[in-house]
Amino acid sequence: MRRRLDKVLDGIIEQHRAAASDGDDGVGEDGARFVDVLLKFEKDGTLTTDLVKALLVDMFVAGTDMSATTVEWAMPEMIRNPSKLNKAQEEVRKGWILGRDPEYWNDAEKFIRKRFEESSHDFQGSNLEYMPFGAGRRICPGVLFGLANVEILLAMLLFHFDCKMPNGMKHDELDMTEAFGATVNRKHHLCLIPIVKRPLCACV
Repeated sequence: MRRRLDKVLDGIIEQHRAAASDGDDGVGEDGARFVDVLLKFEKDGTLTTDLVKALLVDMFVAGTDMSATTVEWAMPEMIRNPSKLNKAQEEVRKGWILGRDPEYWNDAEKFIRKRFEESSHDFQGSNLEYMPFGAGRRICPGVLFGLANVEILLAMLLFHFDCKMPNGMKHDELDMTEAFGATVNRKHHLCLIPIVKRPLCACV
């Protein structure tokens, strides 16, 4: 796989080098093209060819299949832990409770915008203690989009369905084998028996 990817990247780089030698300055309608910018850094010695390839791979691979893979792993992890699954389902099915718990919020029944402004930690690179998406100029540009994709899809599955194991399997017998790749996918597809609890039309 690495050799095939390397061959593709070599082709992209050579194509841009050839265009540059023919007088193409690497600037399109929307500004400088990413590959051409990297090749300029390579030319002045700031980057090596391997680093150029690594940055290109980052652009193509980062975010590819990440959200779907996260949900694909989250569901079987919860299926294997019925108590956690029940708790998560109760949360999404009684979502209005989350913002009105006096254990966590003062004056929970009132909307006080200031309480959110004074929150001390987040996951968007503001705190060095927790940076799952990086920080500063190198923070993942799709962090909010990716989170929304995962959370909404998972919440909808938990809200509308209860899931049973097929063929009398037990929860702890669920296959959790990983498959090697750009992202860590499941080796075998997740197979469950969905039981509709709240039809989709009930939310419209």
